[in-house]
Amino acid sequence: MNRKDYAWVISFVYIAYLFIGQVPFLKGSEYFNPLSVSLLLIVAYAVSSILLMGSKKSAYFFIIAAVIGYLFELMSLNTGMPFGRYTYTNELE
Repeated sequence: MNRKDYAWVISFVYIAYLFIGQVPFLKGSEYFNPLSVSLLLIVAYAVSSILLMGSKKSAYFFIIAAVIGYLFELMSLNTGMPFGRYTYTNELE
């Protein structure tokens, strides 16, 4: 297997993890809570992108994407654009 194949395997493992986490008796457990899902996504992204682009390009891309994502989230919470008006509730806990 080459680096691209490993990156795809990592992506599929993450997707499988998401689906398994929707099984009713597993949903909300310590292994499938929103924090675990988010942390695993970051790890899967980091490993996959380093395999495909190298560490320096991956770090630049991650920082740029995180800043842009945060700014859009903040803008949407305060103005409703571009995602519409919404608020966070305790459902995420």
